[in-house]
Amino acid sequence: MIESTKHEAIAQSQGAIDREARVRSHAEVRALLDELIDAFPACFKRHGEKRQPPLAAGVEADILLRRPGFDPERLKRALQVYTAGPEYYRSVIAGLPRVDLDGVARTVVTSDEIQQAEKLLAEFESKARSRKVAASEGHAVLAALVVSFPACFKPRDARGRPAVAIGIHAEILERRPDLDLARVRKALWLYVTSLDYLRGMTAGAPRVNLEGMVTQTVTESEATNAKHRLAFLRDRMKAARVAAQEKARRENGAPRVDASAQSKATVAGPL
Repeated sequence: MIESTKHEAIAQSQGAIDREARVRSHAEVRALLDELIDAFPACFKRHGEKRQPPLAAGVEADILLRRPGFDPERLKRALQVYTAGPEYYRSVIAGLPRVDLDGVARTVVTSDEIQQAEKLLAEFESKARSRKVAASEGHAVLAALVVSFPACFKPRDARGRPAVAIGIHAEILERRPDLDLARVRKALWLYVTSLDYLRGMTAGAPRVNLEGMVTQTVTESEATNAKHRLAFLRDRMKAARVAAQEKARRENGAPRVDASAQSKATVAGPL
C-alpha cells in the first residue's frame, strides 16, 4: 500500500513537471512569434490576419543572422506553428509570392505546394468541424470551471477577471478528467473573449493558474491584440444595435432615418 502510494506520488510529480514544461514551451514559442512579428512586420503577420505571405526559402537562416541570440530549436518550432495555420494555407493556395524578412518577393509557390496547402487546409477544416462545440455546451463547462476553480475563473457579472495562464487547458483536464478537451477549449474561448476579460489584458498584468497563483504576465503584444479584439467587439455590438433599431423601425412602418443627414442637421442647427 505504501509502495503504491509512493509510485502515485512520483507519477503525479512527474505529470506536474511535464505539464509545466509543455506550458513553458508553448509560452516561449508564442513569445518568439511575437518578437518575429514586431521585428519583421513585412514578413510575419499576426494570428488570424488575412493574406499572410508565404515565407521564402532560407528565412530561418536569415533570422538567425539578424538575431543570433535566438535559440535555433525554438525558432524552428515557432516557424512550424506559424506556417500551420489556415490563413497561411490560404495565402499559399492563392499563389501569393514567397517573401523575405523585408517583405520582398523572392519566389513563387509551385503547383505542388498549392496542392499540398489545399490538402492541409481541408484536413484542418475537417478537424475543426469535428471539434465544433455549441456555445451552450461551452457555457455549461465554463459554469463548472467557475465552481471548481473560483480563484482563477470568475462569474460573468464579476469585475476584474484575471488573465489565465497559457496552457491552462492541460491543467484543467488533469484536475477535471471528466471534462472533454473540445468543450474545455470552447469554454476558454468564451471566457477569454469576454469584454471584462479583454479589459484586464494590459501589458504586465498577471496570468494565474487554477489556484490563482501568478505564473506569467501579459506581454505587450498580447495586450495590443486584446485591445484590437475589444475594439472589434465594440464595433460589432454597435452595428448590431443599429441593425436592430432599423429593423424595429421597418416593422413599425416608420421611414428610414439617414444617420449622416441627421448628424449634419444637428451640427448645422436651426436656420
